[in-house]
Amino acid sequence: AGAGIHVSVSAPVAAAVNGGSCLVLGCRVTGNKGGGLRVDVADLRLPASRAEIGVLRNVVHDNAGGTALQVLSRDVSGVLTVSENLVESNERIATVSGEVVGIVDIAARSGTQRLDVVGNRVLSNTGDAAVRVVSDEDGVVQFLGNALVDNIAVGVRPQLLLLDGGGRVTVSHND
Repeated sequence: AGAGIHVSVSAPVAAAVNGGSCLVLGCRVTGNKGGGLRVDVADLRLPASRAEIGVLRNVVHDNAGGTALQVLSRDVSGVLTVSENLVESNERIATVSGEVVGIVDIAARSGTQRLDVVGNRVLSNTGDAAVRVVSDEDGVVQFLGNALVDNIAVGVRPQLLLLDGGGRVTVSHND
């Protein structure tokens, strides 16, 4: 079984909708066996617009097998915001060796000017790192006001794994 909800947006679609913006808001994803909510946004380098991508106020609960909440931004010139999501009681099959993947896994690659991860609650999940945030650009990364509570990592895994390509990073007021 695949992820409960998989949203994939690229330039031809997004250019026709609100000048390159994309919002995934208020979804409830529960009881799936291949992961929870996955959002892929790619190729939004629009000349007259700055793309705004939002993954906001979603509930991802009791999913198993894959990543609970995965957000991937690729070749997007703009802002990616992941905010006020509840990710609770999910189980990700952890990688025994190799790359650590987050139960919440966010990657902003090639062009994202700002990545805001704000006010999310990641509670009582099992797997690799609770949250992994990857940015390979020199933009702004903010990880603010998030709660990472009672997550169980397999082996010696961090609760937060933040990999940055050299930008300005702020980590503050998290539990």
